[in-house]
Amino acid sequence: MDSITTLRTRRRLALAGVAALALMTACKPDVRARHTPLNPTAGQTVTFDVTAYDPQGVAEIKIWVNGAAVKTCTSTTTCSFTGGPYPGNDQGYVTYSARAKDTQGNQRTIGSYHFAIGRPWNDQAWIPVRLTDRAPSDAIDVCFAGDFDYDAEVEDLQTDINTKIFDRYFQNNPIQGHRDKYNFYYTTLPVDAANCGQGVTMLNALAGTFCDAFAVLHVANFRDCTVGLRFSAEGGETKAFIHESGHALYGLADEYEGDTSYSYSGPFHNIWPDVTASAPGEQWCQADVSSYGGDASKCQEFCDNSNLCGFGWWRYGTATTVMTNGIFTDPWGLPALKRLEHVHGQY
Repeated sequence: MDSITTLRTRRRLALAGVAALALMTACKPDVRARHTPLNPTAGQTVTFDVTAYDPQGVAEIKIWVNGAAVKTCTSTTTCSFTGGPYPGNDQGYVTYSARAKDTQGNQRTIGSYHFAIGRPWNDQAWIPVRLTDRAPSDAIDVCFAGDFDYDAEVEDLQTDINTKIFDRYFQNNPIQGHRDKYNFYYTTLPVDAANCGQGVTMLNALAGTFCDAFAVLHVANFRDCTVGLRFSAEGGETKAFIHESGHALYGLADEYEGDTSYSYSGPFHNIWPDVTASAPGEQWCQADVSSYGGDASKCQEFCDNSNLCGFGWWRYGTATTVMTNGIFTDPWGLPALKRLEHVHGQY
């Protein structure tokens, strides 16, 4: 009996190994592409950088610009091409795409991505710097502006926006898998970043909008915040950008006790209020967390100061998260992940 059991166990392990190998060899490479500068002038060259990853190894990366194959790289995970200056198409756009192939022949193509050369429309405030083929109504549209303290250094602003898009949004786990659901724009018109980027309100009134969020970057160091769809953040490396994006883009609330405001909006909450002394948020938290597949016993009251938070507020767990601390490398936490999943699922 022992020998039969051993043989059956070995057979199951062998079959599992075959299945795992088949799954691994069928996986397509992960491919990412970016261009620099974000919004080149008619006289500037543009560099296109592509990276690829595949557990079986990357055999080939290929880059297309305006429909023409411009670079092929073999047996490497990175591939770059510098070209131009480009005149743009009839809309003033340049289009690019990329493909990676692994050593098993599996391949993935990304793009087309589009960006503007110069300023295509004199009366258009929002300049496309990284568009997918999705229409604004079918994409998450993020619009960037810079404060007056950039002192008209548009290239510095572009560099900071480039970092926010490709090194923050697109390097963040729950966002990076949805890269092709985002369109990005910016304006060269300076606005006031104070009071959560209040200056963008006037710009929005003048130019109209399709933007789902407005990010107003600034050089000076001051406390950032979010009001509705607009938020401020330092252009340099700070913890504000991803945290404030959590408010404006995804409707998440702060998970710390302090000088802030709290909100409870759904679906998929990340904090829960004690509505009255007899209606504890703990029960709401436990019910939601259980439905998310989490441990309901980890619901914790994080704010019990009546001057700050009424009867009290609850969150899931005590770990540091993006919505408690805001550091790029912090986890989002289960409730926030469910909210991001819901938002991305709308597109």
